[in-house]
Amino acid sequence: MHKATRFLVCLFFAGLLNAAEDTTLPPLSAYGKLPGVEDMALSPSGELIATIATLGERRILVVGRVGGDVLYRYGLGELKTHWMQWAGEGHLVVSVHSTQNLGLVYGGKYELRNLMIVDVAKKEVDWPLYNSKKVFNASFHTYAPIEADGRWFQCLDTLPMNSSVHSGDSWISNFELDVTCIDLEKGRRRVIARGREDGAGWVIAPGLKIVAYETYDELKAKWSLSDYEHREELVESKDEFGANNLEGLGRTPGTVVYYLTDAQDASRLMEIAVDGKSPPQELYPDTKLKDLVFDHKTGLLIGVLKEGDVPELE
Repeated sequence: MHKATRFLVCLFFAGLLNAAEDTTLPPLSAYGKLPGVEDMALSPSGELIATIATLGERRILVVGRVGGDVLYRYGLGELKTHWMQWAGEGHLVVSVHSTQNLGLVYGGKYELRNLMIVDVAKKEVDWPLYNSKKVFNASFHTYAPIEADGRWFQCLDTLPMNSSVHSGDSWISNFELDVTCIDLEKGRRRVIARGREDGAGWVIAPGLKIVAYETYDELKAKWSLSDYEHREELVESKDEFGANNLEGLGRTPGTVVYYLTDAQDASRLMEIAVDGKSPPQELYPDTKLKDLVFDHKTGLLIGVLKEGDVPELE
């Protein structure tokens, strides 16, 4: 099993690290006019923009100044991208995914996600999970970038691994997800919560502070939300299909928001204080929500995107 797992760790990146860079850079305005633009992300200051587009027969990631010059360009080849988000002004986080056949040992084919980090100043791309002997080379949930001690971190749920100092083989040590946070400046990883001890489905506040977590008992079809510091249950609900979901921080510090499915199978957005001193309250009742909007600096909920032919921001 060890040799098979070591092969799987490397599988995701086979052929990806040879993506070529082209030093001939058209002006940034040229990319926005292309019919093949897939995605765009504006930096928090509004000064930088990242674009995934097709130029001729090539898919590329372009980073540049709004209305100005191209700063960096990276060939994506056949790499599938899911989304992009900025961590401050210096780093761009790109979620990528690929269908992989992990073999009979791990249950066949899976669609696995991973992270590509672009350091804008250094004009470099990093794959922070690649070649690690401590975490499996995949991201099972990715949080919004978080600031701590004046630096930006990217946190994600990972599977822990063990390795042999003699053979160099690596293998998955258990199937409980941990929260791993990557220092984007230094490239170092650290685990801030372990799945076997600290629950699952966490909410992380600035400073890398975990404030709440959710658990789900499949046998009892029971979902619960608990405060992280005291491990006290705040909400519990019967959830036959596992539809309830902890989303993130609420509108003020010390609160979190979550989706709760009611008896009519309608999904309701709820907010509760993690100190448990006040009952939960419903937000935006009778409104069909498409997405939630969180502040990039504080992580607090600052608005919602309503469903409709033309989605409306509130």
